Amino acid sequence: MTALIAPQSFAAALFDTGSALKARVLEGAEALDILARARGHATPFQSARWLESFLVAHLALTDFRLIEISDVKGNALLLPLRKSRHWGGNVGEKIGEGHASYFFPVLAGETSDWPQEALRAALTAAGREAGFDAFLFEEAPLTWMGHANPLAELPHQPAPSEAAGLTLMPDAEALLARLSDRDDRKKLRQKSSKLAAFGELRTGWVTRETEIRAVLAQYFSWKAGQFAALGITDPFAEPEIRAFLEAATLGDTRAIRLYTLHAGERLLAVLGGALGAESFSGMFTAYDPDAAVARYSPGEVLLVALIRTLCSEGAHQFDLGVGEARYKAHYCPETIALADIAVPVSGRGRILAAMWRLKRGLKRKFKQNEAAFGLLKRLRRRLR
Repeated sequence: MTALIAPQSFAAALFDTGSALKARVLEGAEALDILARARGHATPFQSARWLESFLVAHLALTDFRLIEISDVKGNALLLPLRKSRHWGGNVGEKIGEGHASYFFPVLAGETSDWPQEALRAALTAAGREAGFDAFLFEEAPLTWMGHANPLAELPHQPAPSEAAGLTLMPDAEALLARLSDRDDRKKLRQKSSKLAAFGELRTGWVTRETEIRAVLAQYFSWKAGQFAALGITDPFAEPEIRAFLEAATLGDTRAIRLYTLHAGERLLAVLGGALGAESFSGMFTAYDPDAAVARYSPGEVLLVALIRTLCSEGAHQFDLGVGEARYKAHYCPETIALADIAVPVSGRGRILAAMWRLKRGLKRKFKQNEAAFGLLKRLRRRLR
């Protein structure tokens, strides 16, 4: 197995880490270009195109750090991170905030036999070079599509929520029969027939720029109404988030694809997700709030059509991201276990890591307690 990128292509040199592993740290646009040319295994949220769309929209490209850790055999991992300030210290963290479901390093070669202490020493040395007080790896899958996460060899704790996934297969109808019984499938067909009264139903990927912009505009409008009714601040009203979604869904290489359900020319539902080499990760979804439409479950009709499409296209995995919801449990019944991993680099970093672990642990306790979590959500709504 060869290294991710030939060493001479790096401006930054490899340095010793006090272990059997070496490291290097790159920044900004150069690091993003190197990541784009890398060949390895990761989630779609660590793709260069997805990261670039987010960083540029947030004017944060100068905060981008790419850390490579490698061994003498050329096995390597890349960690695309954002340098941020938290609690008075500098941390290396997942890029994308809540819009990125997972953090998983880009893997090239075999890293499962790396000693835990060697990996920790390499991370600590790289963190010092990058000016981090700590690494905070939030929502790191223990495995991703059969590949173990080497970071999970480090001390970690369960993330507040797990994610919902589905292993796809060529026979979509057999898969859907496993997910829903005959009565449920019959009811959904009846709902589809009711929706067809609004116009001929069609589903599929949105490919033309004018249609992408129109679908996003309708999505933003639906979410604005939904959040206003709940008394919650609309995160999609932020210009940076809108710029990110527009950049990621447009262009020749799209990091996010939109799948829609139309009745004639009327948009009934949309689901947007991050596209991987063999996977699709749902990021956001919405449907027409008109009661005459919503009563017939357009979001569920769209979801079933999407699963059929992904199976026909040869995708291997579909997921609906982090968190609990009835539709997630129904159509993505497989659990994707997630971990929170903190690696202190400095004395201040040890304090930051402890505070972060405590905060994330408390969040998990609240989310595991339905009554307490419901109370917390109501209190947050009143304070906004």
